[in-house]
Amino acid sequence: MHVGKPLKRREDARFVSGRGCYVDDILLPDLVHLAFVRSPHAHARIRAVDVAPALALPGVLRVVTAEDWKSAGLGEMVCVHPMHFSDGRKMNEALRPIFASGKVCHVGDVVAAVLATDRYLALDGAEAVRVNYEPLAAVTATGRALDADVPVVHEHLGTNLVTEVFPAKTCTLLRLPGR
Repeated sequence: MHVGKPLKRREDARFVSGRGCYVDDILLPDLVHLAFVRSPHAHARIRAVDVAPALALPGVLRVVTAEDWKSAGLGEMVCVHPMHFSDGRKMNEALRPIFASGKVCHVGDVVAAVLATDRYLALDGAEAVRVNYEPLAAVTATGRALDADVPVVHEHLGTNLVTEVFPAKTCTLLRLPGR
């Protein structure tokens, strides 16, 4: 049994002594770096995305937004492993856009991507993108996500419930006092 015991790893010595090769150490001709602009809000409308300040920076090659993605005819991410309700109904699935459009649904939702000639210029470009957000109410306690008075993240579903995998008779939602 190895649980709780240190394991000898052959690769560690070269990495901790500066002799290892990391992906970031690989330089290829015409290599382009990418940085994402991510939402600081858990739930907000996107009023405007201004990429002009980023594009004005030297070394920034392109900024991609939801509009660019849609105009290229590219799609959304689907749930790879859908889990149907215990009674056989399909789960309440919301396709996840690659880039948020109209609103963000979680902290870190991707709003734009900046491509630049080096890593630091890409990061500078991402910081230069200006996003005008209108913050919306958000559910910050998982145990309250199904309460009647909380905002629904995906309005077209009408609920924050994605699926229920245990029969109601065997599953009880634990509600802590005062929550």
